[in-house]
Amino acid sequence: MLVACGIVGLVAWLAAPWLIDSGAQPAAQVTTAANTQPAEAPLQNSAPKDAESQNERRSSPQPSPPARHIPPALTTRYGIVISTTPSAATAMLDNRPEVSCKTPCLLLASRGPHTIAISQAGYQTEYSHAEVADNLLQLPRITLRPFGGLLMLTSIPPGARISLDGRDSEQVTPARVELPSGIHKVTVEKDGKQAEQQVEVTAGIISYLNIPLDR
Repeated sequence: MLVACGIVGLVAWLAAPWLIDSGAQPAAQVTTAANTQPAEAPLQNSAPKDAESQNERRSSPQPSPPARHIPPALTTRYGIVISTTPSAATAMLDNRPEVSCKTPCLLLASRGPHTIAISQAGYQTEYSHAEVADNLLQLPRITLRPFGGLLMLTSIPPGARISLDGRDSEQVTPARVELPSGIHKVTVEKDGKQAEQQVEVTAGIISYLNIPLDR
């Protein structure tokens, strides 16, 4: 009896380490699985988020570079060439003193209709209209008229041809004639008869002259 109990105790003593190890092994495995599982979860979920963010960056429109500002003066202004007789007159664009020049000269103007005023001391102000459509527009030469007076000319009989300073005026009496200040020779002619007289014209004054042809 004593021998049987000793054998059972010996077997139990030899089997105790194996039972302890086999009982602890599952706990270790559970602990390891519990510790590694949370670490793997972020790795599995991070890849799709990174791919989505890359796709969003690729699909989102990229901001365009700011447009380069070009001053309107470089794209909308064109030239008007102006010449006058006599020269050195002042040409002014659209009644703007800051846009003027001394003839012969070039005025800068935008496309469209414009008015140019040409003035010089001792002469009447002349006006010219221009339609700017090309890069360079050249106006015909402008002849300035001196300040003068007005001559009311009649003849006896009427209907006589008028010449002023030896040049045909293409007018017949009675006529209203504008002349520069000074002394002028007036000639009238009709039916082979001719007469002439001198008249002094003063700026801003109306003069009257009657020339008879039956003398």
